[in-house]
Parts: sequence; C-alpha cells; structure tokens
Amino acid sequence: MITAYILFPVLFFFISVKLSKKDFLFAVLFLFVLSITLNIILFKLIPSIAFASGTFINVSIIYLFIYYLFTNTKEMLGGKYLYIYIGSILILFSYLYLLSIFWGYEVWDYLNFVRNYFFNILLLIIFFSTRDKRAVNTNLLLKIIIILTLIEVFLGLAQYLNRSIADYFKITSYYRFGEVVERLDFVFRNQKLVTGTLLSMGNYSYFVVDTVLLLFALKYFKIFNFSKNIYYLLFLSLIVVVFAGIKAPLFAFIVGVFLILWYKEKKYAIIIGIAFYFLFFFYLSVVQPLLQYSISAKGGK
Repeated sequence: MITAYILFPVLFFFISVKLSKKDFLFAVLFLFVLSITLNIILFKLIPSIAFASGTFINVSIIYLFIYYLFTNTKEMLGGKYLYIYIGSILILFSYLYLLSIFWGYEVWDYLNFVRNYFFNILLLIIFFSTRDKRAVNTNLLLKIIIILTLIEVFLGLAQYLNRSIADYFKITSYYRFGEVVERLDFVFRNQKLVTGTLLSMGNYSYFVVDTVLLLFALKYFKIFNFSKNIYYLLFLSLIVVVFAGIKAPLFAFIVGVFLILWYKEKKYAIIIGIAFYFLFFFYLSVVQPLLQYSISAKGGK
C-alpha cells in the first residue's frame, strides 16, 4: 500500500512533466483522462488500492506544482494567481472554522467533499504562470475531449439498456486498509446504474454536463468550427443525464444551455427556458421515480 502511494504519484508526475515540455495542456489532458479512467482500472486490476485513485492524482499534481515552483520561480511567485489562491484558502478555512464554532459544522466533511477543487486550481495557476505554452494543436485536444465524451455517453446508454454492461461497472464493495466497505452501489444492487467509467451517477452526470456545455459554447460562439454533429452529442448527453437520475446535474445542464443561448438569442433562450422549466418538473414528478427504480428494477430481475 505504501509503495503504491509513492509509485503511482511519481509515475504520473514524470509523465506529466514529459508531456508539459511539448505543451502544458497535454499534461492537463493526461491528468483529465486519468480522472475518468484510473478508478475503474484499479478496481478491476488492483482493487485493494482503488479507493486511493484520486489521492494518487492529487499527489502527482502537488509534485508538479512544486516542480514548477522551482523551475519557473519568477513567473510562479511574480504573478497574482498564487496569492489569490492562498488568500481564498485562508478565507474558506476561516469561514468553516466559524461555522464549526457556532453551528457545530464538521469542517473536514466539507473539505473532503470538495478537496479535488483545491488541486485542480493548482493546475490553473501553473498554466497561467508557466512558459510551457506553445503552439499546441488546440483542435486536436478538443477532438480528444469529444471522443472521450462520446465514449462516456454511449457507455452510459449501453449501461442503461444492458444489465450485464451496467453490472461490469458497478462496484458494491471494496477494500480499504484491509476492511470491506460497501459503496452506494450496494443499495442499487438490482438496478442498472448509469455511471460510465466514473463509478458514480453524480460524478458521471457532472462530467458529461461540464464537457458538453464547454463544447456547445465553443461551437455556438464560433470559437472553434466544430461539425454541427456536436448538437447531436448535446441531445444524447441530455438523455444519459436523465437516465442517470440525478437532479442537480440535469438542472445545471438546463441552466447552462439557457445562459449560452441568452447571450446571443434572448428570444429563443426564453422559449427554450420555459420549455425546459416544465419538462424539468415533469421529470421530477413523473420520470425520475420510474427511471432508477421501477424500470431499472424490472430490468434487473
């Protein structure tokens, strides 16, 4: 176990540094791919350490940040981003500390839930500070993201339609320091969960929503000349988010589309916003109770 905590972060760090010499965006893309694949890979190959997959990635990001502090000291310490980051963390900790005093708020529970954001922001600080930004083929990077999103979307559809595929990506329990821990999947043992490779309905839904809204905005504002087929991906993404059965990502999808349209086409944004409004509440009252319970349970018999 200790070896894994040393070996994996160091390996990911060296790969990231190697890629960053071509362009730092390649290193970010590598870590992005790890974030959506490492968990399931370790659960299938080395289940005893799979629970720490996120920690391996986060520690490698810390190594990468320290590396850039030494190799790009002037840029890293001379910019404003690092100090804004440190100030934001101090403010957050002060706020949570006050909550813990007056309302008994568990500081660690909150930090544990949002911990990945702290490490991801370190990548942004490096990106805006480093000189390792060259003439990278941005279209190539975006095409890779599109391919990854397509794989996740079609995998989600396959999981909903096929019980055996859903079961392959379902983890009901795992080992953590020698003890067996039951995951949420145990509750949905007889259901077809739509989780993609992220092993979580919530994480999967947010991943699909975030990436698709980014691609949709880039196309809609003509920043990149994607094929119009990107709109089909938008539609399929809406379907798999509905199938996943988590309300918050679906609401985020609706709000995101509305805000993007509002910037240029306010009339269409209002019409689509009203339509989505009624569809969302129809989903809450009628569709959602059926999707993850009645329909999927029947499919599991």
